[in-house]
Amino acid sequence: MTSRELVIRALSHEPIDRVPRDIWIHPSVAAKCSDDVAEIELRFPNDVIRPESPYSLGERSRGKRVPGGRYTDAWGCVWHVSSDGTERECLERPITDLRHVSQYTPPLEVLKNVRLGKFNRLCERTNRFVLAPTEVCPLNRLRRIRGPACAQDDLAGGGKGILALLDMVDAFCREEVALWAGSEVDGVVVGDDWGSPDGLLLERPLWRELFRPLYREYCKTLRRHDKMVFFRTTGSATEILSDLVQLGVDAVHCSFEAMDLSRVARRFRGKTTFWTGMDDPNLLAQGDVEQIRESVLRMRRALDFGGGGLIAQCDWRLGVPIERIVAFCEQWIVPLPAHV
Repeated sequence: MTSRELVIRALSHEPIDRVPRDIWIHPSVAAKCSDDVAEIELRFPNDVIRPESPYSLGERSRGKRVPGGRYTDAWGCVWHVSSDGTERECLERPITDLRHVSQYTPPLEVLKNVRLGKFNRLCERTNRFVLAPTEVCPLNRLRRIRGPACAQDDLAGGGKGILALLDMVDAFCREEVALWAGSEVDGVVVGDDWGSPDGLLLERPLWRELFRPLYREYCKTLRRHDKMVFFRTTGSATEILSDLVQLGVDAVHCSFEAMDLSRVARRFRGKTTFWTGMDDPNLLAQGDVEQIRESVLRMRRALDFGGGGLIAQCDWRLGVPIERIVAFCEQWIVPLPAHV
């Protein structure tokens, strides 16, 4: 069975002999620990691969995203990058007054310049599952353009200005989704950072009124072209997980460790794919090898029944030694004790 077949079977909730792997390797790790990355790729090759972003610079773009640098993105947000290149901070927003929304336009030019020929050729050559990167994140985009607090207050108030801005962002997202729907990739990632320590960033009625219809259209377009839909969010997604399943999302990544995992497993096993790997992801940076193995084992006992619906994911950032990544990968392939 090829990696592509393995991932598709997992997403289709069909029996598999092992859970597919999806290790997110941060660019700083790839740049500074290339020998370690090569070893992991040799011993535990990813079943999922992501092409590099095909998007060109926009008319508003200035500078480059380099460690310690400052740049302006295609939407007009000005960012400062940390000295190690791992974090960034938004210094300036393009819309500080909603009365100016009518003068703003989304950077559709970055999509018009995209050429997907090399991505399609990659899909033809590889036997791995190709997952397309996107910038389809309507809530996050509003928070970047307006600032997190302003965007949330705007949405709660429901004024014409913020709704007009949301329409612009949605128009861009639809164009982007249509672009990838017409390609040869196997799956497409969409999503937003909805979770917080206190629950959803917005009240659930606002999620259902303003954002669920947008995601529904994105999913419809992708599914109509036989693309698998991956939804990535932060924090606990307990309040919206049932909505995501109804929308046709094939795989969900969120903070499952912050949820009642046994309850979530009972309710959603067989309905969506859990795109996760440990019940305490912080152990990769802070724990030892044995703690990582135990964390994976607890996750597998809750979710791994050999019938698909699970993709083993971890986030490899700078400072995480290779021994911990090896422990993670090994623990996902050792025989699992029988469920009782």
